[in-house]
Amino acid sequence: MKVAVSTDLVRKNLTLYRRTEHRLDKLRELAECSSDSEVIRQSLRYFEQFVEDWRHQRPVVAVRTDGSELEITMHNLDEANIEGEPFVRRNLTVHPRSVERLEALQRDSELDSESETVRYALKLFEILLTEAERQSRFFVGRRRERVEVRIGNISATAAVAKKAQGGRRAVG
Repeated sequence: MKVAVSTDLVRKNLTLYRRTEHRLDKLRELAECSSDSEVIRQSLRYFEQFVEDWRHQRPVVAVRTDGSELEITMHNLDEANIEGEPFVRRNLTVHPRSVERLEALQRDSELDSESETVRYALKLFEILLTEAERQSRFFVGRRRERVEVRIGNISATAAVAKKAQGGRRAVG
């Protein structure tokens, strides 16, 4: 079967920490993505909404089955560079509109580069998948004004991945 591929796709070069390679591999499997570009595109979609909530001071909270809570903040997503840690280059193949969205997201999130924006997005995606696997429920807003949100099909994806591995934790 032939697959139509847009000829006006843009290639973006990203600089990621070496540890991000492992995260990409793990997320590609958990999110059932066929490529790093697809993982990054999905991660950016979630990060875009997260940044919108952050800008409007609406916290995102995962409420775990034991009642404990994890407030997901920009600080949670910040991974300090370990001095001397090697970087790897990755190519992201995206539609030109996605490049515009990435640039706007970098500006709105007040991050220094597109690569840093992608690193934050991947970390958020990992947290969401991990919490979904733990059957956490997600809320946006302050305690009295919280609204439960469904985060795509992320809970089902995490549950399927866990079941496929015989009940073992897939992300950690």
